[in-house]
Amino acid sequence: TNVRFRVITELAYEKCLKNRTLQLYPYLEVGGQLCHSHYCKLVENAGLVQK
Repeated sequence: TNVRFRVITELAYEKCLKNRTLQLYPYLEVGGQLCHSHYCKLVENAGLVQK
């Protein structure tokens, strides 16, 4: 299958800091890669609160 990857930028890293994602995933670093689905889960949607 064709898997897309995304690079963790400084902005993405700042989002992870703000949303405390780095407490659970301390190995995330600027320049690192995540597959697209995990990037969306950990970076883009990390600030969303489930009700």
